[in-house]
Amino acid sequence: GQQGVIADERSRQVAGLGLRGEHVGRPHQQRLLDGKAVNPAIGADYEQSLDLKTGVMTTIWKEKGVPVRIQTWLRPNRFEGVWEVQTATGHELSNTPVAKGETFGPSYSETFDAKAEGGPTLRGAFSLNGKESFAKPDAAESDIVIDGPVEDQQAVRAALHYLRTSVSGEGRMGVAPMGFSSEIYNGHIFWDADIWVFPALTLLEPERAAAIPKYRLARLAQARKNYTDWVAAGRPTGTVALGPAAIDPDAVKFPWESSVSGRETTPTSSRFEDHISGDVAFMLQQASALGIVSANEANRALRGAAAFYRDRSAAGPKGRELKGTMSPDENHTGDNDLYTNLLAQWCMANGNHPAKASFYLPRQGETFMTYDNDGMRGYKQAAAVLAVYPLQYPPAEREAKEMLARFESKVTKNGPAMTDSIHAIIRARIGDSEGAYKLWSEDWRDFSKTGLLLFSEKRNRPRTYFTTGAGGMLQSVLYGFCGLRIDKNTAPAGQWSRPLRNGYTLSCRPNLPKAWRSVTLKGVQLDGKRMNLRIGDGKVTVE
Repeated sequence: GQQGVIADERSRQVAGLGLRGEHVGRPHQQRLLDGKAVNPAIGADYEQSLDLKTGVMTTIWKEKGVPVRIQTWLRPNRFEGVWEVQTATGHELSNTPVAKGETFGPSYSETFDAKAEGGPTLRGAFSLNGKESFAKPDAAESDIVIDGPVEDQQAVRAALHYLRTSVSGEGRMGVAPMGFSSEIYNGHIFWDADIWVFPALTLLEPERAAAIPKYRLARLAQARKNYTDWVAAGRPTGTVALGPAAIDPDAVKFPWESSVSGRETTPTSSRFEDHISGDVAFMLQQASALGIVSANEANRALRGAAAFYRDRSAAGPKGRELKGTMSPDENHTGDNDLYTNLLAQWCMANGNHPAKASFYLPRQGETFMTYDNDGMRGYKQAAAVLAVYPLQYPPAEREAKEMLARFESKVTKNGPAMTDSIHAIIRARIGDSEGAYKLWSEDWRDFSKTGLLLFSEKRNRPRTYFTTGAGGMLQSVLYGFCGLRIDKNTAPAGQWSRPLRNGYTLSCRPNLPKAWRSVTLKGVQLDGKRMNLRIGDGKVTVE
């Protein structure tokens, strides 16, 4: 490693995680001096910046009028090729603060000047141009501004930034779970785009979010061919083949793993995750409600998915049933997965939750089960609770506490990042904002251990960048803490609402944790009009 020198204050680029604000809530216990935490006091003004060239984060505030300056070094991690946050500070490294003109290190470069962004900086590794930053957005750019702990603000802006750079509104593809940062998913499209990324971007970045519904609509013809091929093959399921059937001229079958062609590309039994066609239809209805796609286009896909589910299901004494499906849990293939049956029912009811269930919905005791013969011993990821969110199925919402009590503790810690995001949303919505905040905070920290808050898919694997996890984390903020709801039913006891298209409403009931005094959503776009929503003090203000 080279020894670097901070030449002057101009070289301190506020390019990555820098921001100004006011510290509220519990300080993040990261900086230490003589064994004691060194952080801004609650309510104190501070300034914090990260020099992406040198890897030094600087925090400045005043203690009784005396300037305090703490610098944290972000250490290069050669294995990952990114910067890994270390808990060491200048005090710990040399027993003196790293200050102007003094040395620190190692660093990737020996030269520092006011033109750092133009040189071979870390920013170049992410193919960013000089105008892009997830610290200080342009005036015309959307933003989520948290009046709360600086770490929360950094995490949210980082996630929003990386999602922005992962999908293009001018492109012809959606967004893969890892984008193009990893070969693990081959750049292919899964439900991750429809259920996890689209809702996170659609209010703040509708032009970028539009790439996801456009990708699906452009492959409707192939989805129809997927359906006819499935019928020709005898309507196979994860357990048995259903046998011959007449071709329905409207039916479409979206693939679990979709490539440029729109054909099914997975070689595994994941092709029986039949909820995917409902996922796409669900996303397209929300896109239509927000004016991103036309109602005709969205309804064509909805009718197609409904026709597929009519052929895929069979009437039984307890209601229609779907047998041989892989649950979103992904560790189980069997009958009557709750989430899949609810989506099929929703599609066949023309995009509505019927007052009386037409599909069999497995339950035991006081609430639902994940699927038939659910041993309720363990799960890979959230599955049954998806009935509460994103589906917002009224009976499940009424039993949200019981469902959390039944399932929350049974999900493996080695599963994907989205589970905690869903649990946090549900907890916030049922009034447990503090429990939701604790869960959310632990979640993004556990999955963002590498430098620059790069989101990984699993806690024990630093493989980034996992767009799905970032989307889930942002949804916790938007639809959990901020209390936004896109639905045909408004949020109970909502403080604000705005009618959308096709019978939908955007409503809001704030559920902010105590650590956040307010959240301002800048640049929310509805029908081409931009607005700012300030959520705080139990109310919503439109600017």
